[in-house]
Amino acid sequence: MFSGQPLYEPFIYQLYNITMTSLPIMFFALFDFEHEKDQAHSRARGAYTAEKEYFFMQHPHLYRIGIECKCFGISQFLKWDAYALWHALVIYLCCFHFMVNPGQT
Repeated sequence: MFSGQPLYEPFIYQLYNITMTSLPIMFFALFDFEHEKDQAHSRARGAYTAEKEYFFMQHPHLYRIGIECKCFGISQFLKWDAYALWHALVIYLCCFHFMVNPGQT
């Protein structure tokens, strides 16, 4: 007694994919600034000074993090991977314990 007609229209699935997965990432990428980028941005805030004009050129130590692979690298990846595996193991063992011993805490 069931028909082959989908419950929702296919464009609703795509609309969900666009609004819930790609738009938040684009919003974050466009509007997240850790440092002043240029003099126009500083001037628009009303706090323009000559030293803010070329912030990154005056502070080359900010580039060291990427050059020395402090945030991204094999060791950092392996640390986070081990951390994720540890969390997965703890969650699995807790769920297994509660399934084997129902009603006991």
